[in-house]
Order: sequence, then structure tokens, then C-alpha cells
Amino acid sequence: MGQHAQSNHMPPQMEIPGYVRIRSHNTSNSQFRNLFLAQELVGGKQPEPGYAGSAPQTAIGSKMSSGGDATIWAAEFSPSGRYLAVAGKDRSIKLFKVISTEEERLAQQRCENGTILGSKSLSAPVFLSRPYREFKGHSAEILTLSWSKNDFLLSGSTDKTVRLWHPSQPTCLRVFQHDRTVTSVAFHPTDDRFFLSGSFDAILRLWDITRTSIIHSSPMAGIITAVAFSPDGKVAICGSFDGIYHGFL
Repeated sequence: MGQHAQSNHMPPQMEIPGYVRIRSHNTSNSQFRNLFLAQELVGGKQPEPGYAGSAPQTAIGSKMSSGGDATIWAAEFSPSGRYLAVAGKDRSIKLFKVISTEEERLAQQRCENGTILGSKSLSAPVFLSRPYREFKGHSAEILTLSWSKNDFLLSGSTDKTVRLWHPSQPTCLRVFQHDRTVTSVAFHPTDDRFFLSGSFDAILRLWDITRTSIIHSSPMAGIITAVAFSPDGKVAICGSFDGIYHGFL
């Protein structure tokens, strides 16, 4: 009896991941080998404690349903690599913290599987599944995000404002009022006292955060849809709805 039971015993096995097929263009070797879905995060409303339905998973191939207001318009990694900011239709910003220690990884796996042993899924989480912060303050959809080198975060919204946040603080630090929907924001790459904003009012603005004031503005011919700095911060670029890029030194 004991030998029979032992022969039928199957040790826990991980599920074979569903690898993503990669096509190489203009190169002989693929730069992304063995690419697979490691984790899915809920971008909309989080399940309530004790919720019996689907929950965030890292199981390969699992799909999540997160409600009708879960559309994501912006997602940005912080330059430090510690956080992922996600925002969109639900008017909030969720900060997901990147797993940085083995203890955090084991705790995350226990949270997902109930226990580490016996899990059949290949779990390779990158983030803690529960948001580290959830910033609220915007009254309408959030369209754009930008991080500074020191982990300050800007968010632009259809509520005609840009808001300033930091992971160490639970509430908004500054509000920058605009006349129309804000479509794009960009922190200065070397001096996070300054940022660019673009808006439906077709005005490119350079802001001083410490004074909460505009230090330069330039009218464009059409709605501004994108703004950016060069890596050294010496050139500012904006793109407009009419398909024209404008550069400023």
C-alpha cells in the first residue's frame, strides 16, 4: 500500500509559461528571448476585502476584469525604477511598488497562492499587487504622467489641472491651473523645479514649481498633444494636433 501510494505521488510542478513569439527586424538575433506574461495588475477599482471573485494573479494566461471605469490612459516607470504609476478614467493614480527584496517576493507569492508549495502556476511577480499609494484629487480623467529624477510625479487631467505628488506623501503637493484640458506634461530631466505642459488651449507653458507660476508661454497654431525635453534639458519639443513639431532652445 505504502509503495503504491508513493509511486502515484506527483510532486508540485510549475505550469509551462505561454511564451510570446518575437519577430526580429534588421537583426539576426532577438533581444527578447523567453518573453512571457509574468503578472497582471488591476488598473481600475480594487476588489473589496473578502471578495470571492477574480483577484489579481501572476498565473500565465490569466485575464482580469476590473470594471467599466478601468480604462488606463497613462503608465510611467519612475527613473529610480522603484515605482510604476498608472492613471486613467477612474481619476485616481495608483503607484505599484517594484519588488526589491526576496522577502517581498515570497510575501507576494504567499498572498497570491495562499502557500508557496503546491502552486501550479509559474509565478514571477514584478510588483506588489496592492498599490503602494492611491492618489486622489483630480475631478476628471487623467491623461498624462511624468516623473522627475527625484521621484516627484506630475499628472495632467481633463479637469484643467496639473497636480504634483510624491510617494512619501499621501496627498497632492501643488495644483497648477490651466484654461483647458491638459494633454501632456514633462518634467525637466536635470532640474525638477521646472516642467512643461501642453493643453487644448494650444499654449505651451514652462512652469516653476517652487513658485507655482508660469515663467514662459508660447502660443501654438493647434492643440498641443505632446511635450518633451531633450535628455540634457536644453531643448523643449511640442507636437500638435495639426501634425507639426515645434522645437525651442
